[in-house]
Amino acid sequence: MDTLSRIDAVLEFLSSDGSPHSVKEVATALNIPLDECEHIARFLIRYNFAQWEDTKLTIDPTTRAFVIATLKEPLLQATPSR
Repeated sequence: MDTLSRIDAVLEFLSSDGSPHSVKEVATALNIPLDECEHIARFLIRYNFAQWEDTKLTIDPTTRAFVIATLKEPLLQATPSR
């Protein structure tokens, strides 16, 4: 999986329930090396696609709505943003 695909996978994972997740949890769930997942998290935060909530990563509500709206297959757990 290339870096862009991994970024998409992280965004989709965070969008699935809108809940905060640790970087380790995201890396484990998506089978992405922890250091690469940390790099992706910093990128998403830098460009306001996500933010830290305590020590966990959470997706920006506008980004979440966009990700859900543009998915080819609907997320099973997709719910409106909080």
